Amino acid sequence: MLPELEKILEEERLEKEKAEALHTKPEETIVEAKCYTIEDLMAMLGVGRKSVNSLLARHVFRWIKIGNVYRISRKSFDEWMDSMT
Repeated sequence: MLPELEKILEEERLEKEKAEALHTKPEETIVEAKCYTIEDLMAMLGVGRKSVNSLLARHVFRWIKIGNVYRISRKSFDEWMDSMT
């Protein structure tokens, strides 16, 4: 292979590796959050939004509302889950 072509191919390979490194999967890069979302609870509990909203209304664990978004204390929720088992 021609040295110029080898150099170009090597540069392209390096650029591709850089691009892939910048687009890692979210679970590999996210620092553990202190809060859950409603969607997180829905997935963990295997229930719908209505059921999660019912738990929030009963204040079975700590949560805050920021604008229209709920954030559920991870520690409070995890303690509640542990007490349920």
